[in-house]
Amino acid sequence: MQPAIIQTMDTFTSWLSARLDDEGWTMRELARRAGISHATVSHVLGGQQRPTTGFCTAIARPLGMPVDELLALAGLRPSLPAPVLEEREAVRILRALPPSVRTTVLAMLRGVDPERRTRALNDTPPAYQLDPASQEILDLYQQTPDELRPEFLAQMRMFDRLARRPAARIIGEETGNPPQPDS
Repeated sequence: MQPAIIQTMDTFTSWLSARLDDEGWTMRELARRAGISHATVSHVLGGQQRPTTGFCTAIARPLGMPVDELLALAGLRPSLPAPVLEEREAVRILRALPPSVRTTVLAMLRGVDPERRTRALNDTPPAYQLDPASQEILDLYQQTPDELRPEFLAQMRMFDRLARRPAARIIGEETGNPPQPDS
């Protein structure tokens, strides 16, 4: 392994070990809460395996941290693109917005960010409670291996399109008029 990767791994594993101590959790407890194997946690903390995007995604929720923050700690987040001319203006405007509007604007920006499109479901859980079906879909997505996530999202988009289609009408069915009883 390259020295920079080893240093990043050491930093991440030291941080994660300290965080487990702070929480009073064992490796098994983190694995249980994250829905991953104890062996995976053990290998990452032991330095035998590099933390992956899937690993960081899995431990984000139990640790109450944004996935991007964990990816940065693990050295997996890509570097920022070069600054653009409009950046200062965007930051000034964003800082002036009320928190609720700022959250909406950030959600919109995340929706058009090509790097985040497949990671959007991994962000810190929203401040509101998800309905059980949405929570189950989110949990399934977070357990999906990275290489299958684009297909998972494609399937979810297809289901969304199907759900938005108007219901099929039966031939002869009148819209808006209740059936009349036979006299």
